[in-house]
Amino acid sequence: MKWISVEQELPNLLKKVLFHWICPGGNRNVSMGYLCNDGWDIYLPYHSYKMCPQKLKVTHWMELPDFPHYDGDLPFTGSLFIDEPEKADDEKVKAFAKKFCEDNKDMLKRLADR
Repeated sequence: MKWISVEQELPNLLKKVLFHWICPGGNRNVSMGYLCNDGWDIYLPYHSYKMCPQKLKVTHWMELPDFPHYDGDLPFTGSLFIDEPEKADDEKVKAFAKKFCEDNKDMLKRLADR
């Protein structure tokens, strides 16, 4: 795996990747996230954080490594909800949202009850 400049090539929309970005003050960061139609989102389990493209500059990205294999349950499954679509369309987004809500109904209920 190697870093790919965003000026050279962009990842497919909604495909989780590692990406390097720079804050206005010059701090450099690496996050897991994905490219959307209107910019980059940082992926966190159960939600995402939309970056402000006017303030934060994404410079490079790379493919994610394979997840480790474990005997029994995985300690972290937040990135395994569904297969990521190569191209987003309304039906795929609706299917993603429906599956996410079904798979996480207990967690969503706890959040709604706060």
